[in-house]
Amino acid sequence: MYYRLIAYVAMGGAMAATSFVVYYRRLEFLAAGATHSALLAVVLGVLLEYYTGLNHYVLALLIGLAVIYAAGVLVKTGLTPEKASALLVSFTSASAVLSVHYALTMMP
Repeated sequence: MYYRLIAYVAMGGAMAATSFVVYYRRLEFLAAGATHSALLAVVLGVLLEYYTGLNHYVLALLIGLAVIYAAGVLVKTGLTPEKASALLVSFTSASAVLSVHYALTMMP
């Protein structure tokens, strides 16, 4: 019971901190993709923990950072922020759906 409350408060704090960073660094195009990449990161973190035994919190954090960093790299290489955001959202949404389906059907 208390774990859920702690998780909700931690998620709220993380999203609030992310909002400040996104606004002040002028990365508004990443705001829409952050939630989609977070879902993908959590699901992949749980899946990788099941197969490797590593901590899913650390795995989810690393995966989420890698996805957001990849979007930043796309913008730095010349892609417009709108196109990078569209790629980020579409890739992470589709991958999250596939990952959740795999987790629900293949894991005990």
